[in-house]
Amino acid sequence: LTRAQSRVYNAAAAFMTTLRQCLTQAIQETRQSGKGQAWKAYWSCHQRFFKLLCISMKVPVVVEHARKALGEGMCAVIGLQTTGESAESGLELAPGMRVEAFV
Repeated sequence: LTRAQSRVYNAAAAFMTTLRQCLTQAIQETRQSGKGQAWKAYWSCHQRFFKLLCISMKVPVVVEHARKALGEGMCAVIGLQTTGESAESGLELAPGMRVEAFV
């Protein structure tokens, strides 16, 4: 990571820590019975945010490599990969299932 990227990441981590503390306080003060749902939403957001932040921080280096390859007369194919969990759950795939087409 560059210094600027490290600062962005650290600021995001500090913000998420503050948000978690605020959520804890809100749950306590409201005596919320469905607190599991609040935490589920928080951690889902947390994971998705940091996953996308980390992917976005790779972009400058990927662009640099792609430009270099193009300058050398090559092609550049860029794929941003995640776990594919969303697509997989929509297809109702199961372990051991045979898949005949591209997913």
